[in-house]
Amino acid sequence: MNITEKFIFFLLFFEIIFSAVLAFQDITKTPYCIVGTECAAVQNSSYSTIIGVKLSVLAVTAFMMLLLLYLLTLYYKRGYLLFLKATFLGSVLASYLLYVQLIILKKICALCTTIDAIMIIVFLYFSYSYIYHNKS
Repeated sequence: MNITEKFIFFLLFFEIIFSAVLAFQDITKTPYCIVGTECAAVQNSSYSTIIGVKLSVLAVTAFMMLLLLYLLTLYYKRGYLLFLKATFLGSVLASYLLYVQLIILKKICALCTTIDAIMIIVFLYFSYSYIYHNKS
């Protein structure tokens, strides 16, 4: 793996870890804020579930699948466009969740914001890398 590939790998790995921390907090009903005091309000808002499933649990699953897709992409040297589309979708969702925190709820969960920001960084970094390496 080159440095770019390692960087994206570690970002995705941290996404899984951070999401697992949130999922653990949801399961044990013990929200904890690294910074600030509004995490519980964000994590227990009506925006924290989709069809009754906590976003943190979905995030762990999604980031594990994204990491697996990335590793398969690196191993087989194809599927880059699929990974790009998946990270785009993730960054759109992350942007929406940031909007919910900042504009609708007017409350910030530092860990949630970190997870969303990392997702956007993964998309932007991979996009740049993909475009740079696929110039004609």
